[in-house]
Amino acid sequence: MSVAEEVRLYIKNKPYIKESLEEGIVNLSSLARQIQKDLGLKNFEAVKAALRRLSEGMKKTKY
Repeated sequence: MSVAEEVRLYIKNKPYIKESLEEGIVNLSSLARQIQKDLGLKNFEAVKAALRRLSEGMKKTKY
C-alpha cells in the first residue's frame, strides 16, 4: 500500500480529523508527524504531501 493510501485510510477511520481537515484548522506538519508515528512510516515528507493533497481536495469539494 502506498503512503498516500495509508494516510487516506487513516483519515477515513478518524472522522474528527477529517472534519478538521475540511475546515482547514489543523496543522498539517504536526498531524503528519503523528500519522507517521502511528503508522510506523519512515518518510515524513511523503506523509505531509499526502495530507496536503487530501486536505486541498476536501476543501474544494466542500465549498
